[in-house]
Amino acid sequence: MHTSSSIQGVHDLHLLHLKIMKLSLAVVLIIGISIVELAHGDARKVCPRESTYQCIMHWDQCKEDSECEHNYICCPGPCGNECRSPVKEKPGQCPVSTKYGICVEECSHDFECDGKQKCCSNGCGHVCMDSMHLREKPGQCPVSTKYGICVEECSHDFECDGKQKCCSNGCGHVCMDSMHLKEKPGRCPVSIKYGICVEECSHDSECDGKQKCCSNGCGHVCMDSMHLKEKPGQCPVSTKYGICVEECSHDSECQDKQKCCSNGCGHVCMDSIHLKGLLKVYSKDVI
Repeated sequence: MHTSSSIQGVHDLHLLHLKIMKLSLAVVLIIGISIVELAHGDARKVCPRESTYQCIMHWDQCKEDSECEHNYICCPGPCGNECRSPVKEKPGQCPVSTKYGICVEECSHDFECDGKQKCCSNGCGHVCMDSMHLREKPGQCPVSTKYGICVEECSHDFECDGKQKCCSNGCGHVCMDSMHLKEKPGRCPVSIKYGICVEECSHDSECDGKQKCCSNGCGHVCMDSMHLKEKPGQCPVSTKYGICVEECSHDSECQDKQKCCSNGCGHVCMDSIHLKGLLKVYSKDVI
């Protein structure tokens, strides 16, 4: 009898141990999922508000996002699940939280906030705040030639001290000293056709010798620069606004003696005026 009760006790302890292990595993899984959601919270696509129209028949177009085309996501609707375009974030940046606010979740996405306000962290929860339209600091990020640590230490220049900028290290983003780069002399050749859509460079400093980083009509590649002289004469003074089109960028693109001049909005080829002749005519009329 004593042996039977001992065996039963061991069995009960074993069952209790299994239950504790399962509970611990469940807690670990929940914490893991929460961490992943927090780490990728900004990358999650959000469904727009549900439509208010009435529905006669209930029918699900989708069950998960992978069943939707054109980067749409599977969202609940009045007639069932449907593929809809995700809500985009409003422009601007959330202000940096320097202290802890009320631990309340007033919003989960920008579209739940009025006007231009964004859904931002207050250090504990999320509330609607006025966005900050931040300008980049002057200078250029150094070109990354190797892969650094895959960590996101910053998301914008204002998070970096002094004149440092938030730059890519090949995997993540960290604060780095900026490079104040000057453009090389000369002009890029005029692109008359579309080249390969590739970004081989972002600044002249990345090109060898006297080459410049120029547009090929689709991407940017290193090209030999053109040292162009302006044609003699002066552009006529624009007294009204013309068509907002860029027909030219330099005199060399215009026929004969015409110059590339502003029409008040864009640039077009115009007949030049010679100020010396005009001054002589003007002086004769005055005398």
